[in-house]
Amino acid sequence: MILIASNSIVMMLQDERNLLQERFNTKYLGEAHYCLGIQIQRNQEQKQMFVHQTKYLNNLLQKYGMSNCKSISTTQEQNQVMMPNDDEPVDKTKFQAVIGSITYAVTATRPDLAQALGSVNQFASNPSREHWIAVKRILRYIQAASNHGILFNGQKERSIQLEGYVDAEWGSNPNGRKSQSGYAFFICGGAISWASKKQPIIALSSTEAEYKAANLALQEAIWLR
Repeated sequence: MILIASNSIVMMLQDERNLLQERFNTKYLGEAHYCLGIQIQRNQEQKQMFVHQTKYLNNLLQKYGMSNCKSISTTQEQNQVMMPNDDEPVDKTKFQAVIGSITYAVTATRPDLAQALGSVNQFASNPSREHWIAVKRILRYIQAASNHGILFNGQKERSIQLEGYVDAEWGSNPNGRKSQSGYAFFICGGAISWASKKQPIIALSSTEAEYKAANLALQEAIWLR
C-alpha cells in the first residue's frame, strides 16, 4: 500500500497516480481511511484530520480477555514505584506480547500511554505478578479511552508552526535512580513526535536532569525543523 499526500491535486496526486499505474499493476482505492491499524477521519471543510486506533485497540482488548474489564481513568497509580520482583513470576511470552502490542499504539497515535509503558517495559525480561497488574491497568485505561487519538486542526494560521514541550522527572525511581525525560512536538494542534525515556546516566541535581531532557528535545527539534 502507498499513501500519497500533496497540496496539489493535479500535479502530484493525479499525475503521480497515473505514472504509477503506467509502470506497475496498481489499483486506486480512493481516499485513505484505514492503514496499518490506523484509522483516518478527514473533514476538509473544517480542515481537520483525526487519526486513531480504536479498532486495533478493541481487538487487543478482546485478544487478551479484557473487553469487558472495569475501565479506569489513569494509566498508573499515583506515585507508583515498581522494582524487580521474582516472588511471583508470570508468563514472560504473554507479557512481552502485550507490551509489544501497546508499543505499536504508543508509536502511532497514543503518546498518553508512553510513560506507563516505559515503566513496565523495563521488566519485560523477568516480569512478576506486580508488573502484570500494572500492564492490566494500562489495558483498563485503554478500555476507557480506546477512541482517543490525535486531532490536527488547520483552521488557524499560526497552527502550522512547530511547538514543543519538554520536562524531566529527577531521580524519583529507586530502581537505578535514573531520571526520566519527556517531550512532545505539535503541528496544527496535533502531536507529531513524542518520547518518554530514562536518561542514560544518573543526574546529580534536578537542574542537570532538566538540561539533559532539554538536550534530548533540542535534537528532535533540530531534526523536525
